[in-house]
Amino acid sequence: MVDACLVVNLMPIHLLRFTGAKLQKAGGMVIRTATNALAQIDYCADVRSTIADVACDLRIYTLPKEYKPTYPLLLSIRWLRAVKAKGDNGTGKYHIMHHQGIRVLIPSDRTATLSPQRHSPRVLIVMRDKGVKKHRISAEVEEELE
Repeated sequence: MVDACLVVNLMPIHLLRFTGAKLQKAGGMVIRTATNALAQIDYCADVRSTIADVACDLRIYTLPKEYKPTYPLLLSIRWLRAVKAKGDNGTGKYHIMHHQGIRVLIPSDRTATLSPQRHSPRVLIVMRDKGVKKHRISAEVEEELE
């Protein structure tokens, strides 16, 4: 799922642990969730994600285990910029830029109903740990959060 107003990438902590990513302290920033609750973000991980064959380095912040969102990964404006995303909300067609300069269409299905037992992602997402040892939010993220 993508939220163009979101500043940081978010994922439930149990899913990020499941991927094998190495968690690091995130400094305890607090965000307001879609349900208007305040959530403290204690951990993050630097990963390389491949979405629809387009690779991108991401810092993903974890939602605490008591929050159970309906999405596995919420991508932010930072991801949209990194993959040079172009979209048309009217037609529902979205493209991201492959490193070879080719635009890749992201499939979407506006009629799909999500059911945990039957739904599977229509776009392949692969993540791996980058092994980065930073323990602070980058200056760019701090500036966007202010």
